[in-house]
Amino acid sequence: MGVRAATAADRERWARESVEPAKSYQSAKTSRLAASILAKDTRIKSGAKRAGMRSTAVDSEDVESARYDPDTLELEIRFSSSPEVHVFRNIPIALYRNLMTAKSVGAYFAEHVKDHYPFTRKAK
Repeated sequence: MGVRAATAADRERWARESVEPAKSYQSAKTSRLAASILAKDTRIKSGAKRAGMRSTAVDSEDVESARYDPDTLELEIRFSSSPEVHVFRNIPIALYRNLMTAKSVGAYFAEHVKDHYPFTRKAK
């Protein structure tokens, strides 16, 4: 999608509102993004409950269950071989959907998630 040239009507509106075109668009976009990030960060720090997160059992030798939070972009994986839960951050929803519909969840995880996204471990 390209950027269109400013029309005379645009220039008149900017003059009336005394707003610069790039700044008004960018600052509004930046403000929305910053507010979104801040809201997510505040929920994480405050320990807000994740009502929408449900653990899903997975048919895999390596992965016991998976849980995804679209608000924080966190993917929690419980492995069959470990009592700890691995929490992967910044996981796009498309990647989670592909993981859950993969023929081999363990192979998909190893190829697309493991060593590609930061994670922490937490006790059960």
